[in-house]
Amino acid sequence: MPSKKQSIFILLILLVVAITSFSWGVMTMYRKVFPYELVRSAVFAVLGSRASAPKPRRSFFEEFVTKADVVMIGDSITREALWNEVFPDVRIANRGVGRDKADDILKRLDSIFAVEPKKAFLMVGINDIYSGYDVGEIVENYVNVVTRLQNRGIVVHIQSTIECRKGVCGARFLKVRELNQKLRNYAVSNDIQYIDINKGMSSETDGLLPAYTYDGIHLNGEGYRVWSRAIRPYIEVN
Repeated sequence: MPSKKQSIFILLILLVVAITSFSWGVMTMYRKVFPYELVRSAVFAVLGSRASAPKPRRSFFEEFVTKADVVMIGDSITREALWNEVFPDVRIANRGVGRDKADDILKRLDSIFAVEPKKAFLMVGINDIYSGYDVGEIVENYVNVVTRLQNRGIVVHIQSTIECRKGVCGARFLKVRELNQKLRNYAVSNDIQYIDINKGMSSETDGLLPAYTYDGIHLNGEGYRVWSRAIRPYIEVN
């Protein structure tokens, strides 16, 4: 049994460890030091797979319908942009929903059809990959979305799924590249416009560059500027 002095020494050590751990946790979240990106990635992976979690934005689209010439379809990366401010002269609707995968979009297409758009810009896939979907399965769901949009007479533009940063998502950025190659091949084979959003925002070895993201997955203002430049030639409706 430890002596009184030893007990006090052990308590002091535990106190120092507790204070140090708390301080480092604060630094991690507020100063974004190591392992901030790893923690953020883990949280994203958990939240991204919670398909049953409520999505109030989806129900909002079902209750309030706007009319627009262009609709932006996707997940939280699409949702976070103020597209009507990016393209103020275009009637444009934002139909991005956080945590959405391609099969989630399939389930809410009626709220997209209600917009009566002439053009649709589609970008989705990172949540599918984080949820463990096979690339072939993602493409199948993606193609189903495109086909149903086209059957309504909507001109579809396939946008490359934005790569994540290797330091955050590990080898998943390579799966994003595999997905994009298959989407490009599908677009070319079916005379659909494919727009490479990643060009200029990613490096060959590390994926999404830090200058264009705040967490390795989602974009900052400069990232959206690159994206908007890529789609601007196709956005206007005659």
